Amino acid sequence: MKMQSIMLRGHDVLLVDGYNVTNQWLDAGFLQPGELEYVRQQLITLLSSMAGFWDIKCLLVFDAHLVKDNLGSSEE
Repeated sequence: MKMQSIMLRGHDVLLVDGYNVTNQWLDAGFLQPGELEYVRQQLITLLSSMAGFWDIKCLLVFDAHLVKDNLGSSEE
């Protein structure tokens, strides 16, 4: 799982590469190939809870750099 803690304006920030995490879960057999959107939402929920518990910011990135015409998105 690829996670990194960084400092941003004096606050701890957990930086997570979402597709690396979900691909590890897929490789480990924790999910089936058609469950990607469900797993993305589960990861968002899990990291939101962790960030609240630890009182830190969490930046979860699903880069999708190989998706043609992908403009990306963000939510807080």
